[in-house]
Amino acid sequence: MRAQTLLCREVNQFDLVGYLKNLGYHPAKIINNDYWYLSPLRDEKTASFKVNRKINVWYDHGIGKGGNLIDFGKLYYNCSVKDFLARFRSENTMSLSFHPQCFEPAGEKKNSLINPGKLMF
Repeated sequence: MRAQTLLCREVNQFDLVGYLKNLGYHPAKIINNDYWYLSPLRDEKTASFKVNRKINVWYDHGIGKGGNLIDFGKLYYNCSVKDFLARFRSENTMSLSFHPQCFEPAGEKKNSLINPGKLMF
């Protein structure tokens, strides 16, 4: 059980926006840290599925549910936490990333931030 708890923490650190992109979903609009999608959990015509990238959580206004990556995976695949973790581990996790961090190189202009790339597991 302890290993599963540790794995849950690691999985929930993966970027939800990146995970959705790997599933083929792209935001309909982006407002600050909020990424709005047509819900991957149901059919809809107006984007009401929101991911707050800063805190890495989602909320589907149409069904009134939200949470972290594991909560999403359980609903998306209609499975248990254990089954989702097994599925997640078997997926190509090299294409998944943590929320990208930007670093300002010493002595560089503020607007020339670099993205160090994806952190891989």
